[in-house]
Amino acid sequence: MKLGILGGTFDPIHFAHLYVAEAARTAVPLDCVLFTPTGSYRHRSEEPEAPMAARVEMLTLAIASNPAFRIEDADLTGTGYTADLIPRLRAKYPHDELYFIAGADSLASSPWRRLDEVFAALDGFVVATRAGIDAPLPPEIESHVSRLEIPQLFTSASRIRALAREGHPTRYLVPDEVAAYIVAHRLYGARSGAERVR
Repeated sequence: MKLGILGGTFDPIHFAHLYVAEAARTAVPLDCVLFTPTGSYRHRSEEPEAPMAARVEMLTLAIASNPAFRIEDADLTGTGYTADLIPRLRAKYPHDELYFIAGADSLASSPWRRLDEVFAALDGFVVATRAGIDAPLPPEIESHVSRLEIPQLFTSASRIRALAREGHPTRYLVPDEVAAYIVAHRLYGARSGAERVR
């Protein structure tokens, strides 16, 4: 089987994540996309706002309707670094092809470590275009990746968290089940509609 790997904090999962996963699944093509939430945030400037259990639950709700999407827990107790994750997945799926999926913004702005190990361990690395990220990737990266051209998607997890904090709706930026979960569990400072109009 050909397996796609989409990693992240998913704080929260939103429609851009889902669209990128489906676009990659169709383009490669992939048999399945493994949504792989990370339990570590040492590679990020700040820790996730929602607890891990809430992020996994939102992810479960978001992908329930797509039989080609699954949650992979290999990085819940990992380091958060892709170079450490891929060997764990290789051991778990020894007979499958592994394709990592990332946004261009991730490669352009985040400090990736041991990329040579990552590229060597994968069967493919798919990079989705991202609105506002026009700078070319360094040649040593570009030569190892396949570009996935997708429509401009302006949704981001940080924007969704900000909207929730400001009392604005997140519905139609995230699946309905996720929007309801955010309000029900008061994630990101979200309040119910009744509370907002008081």
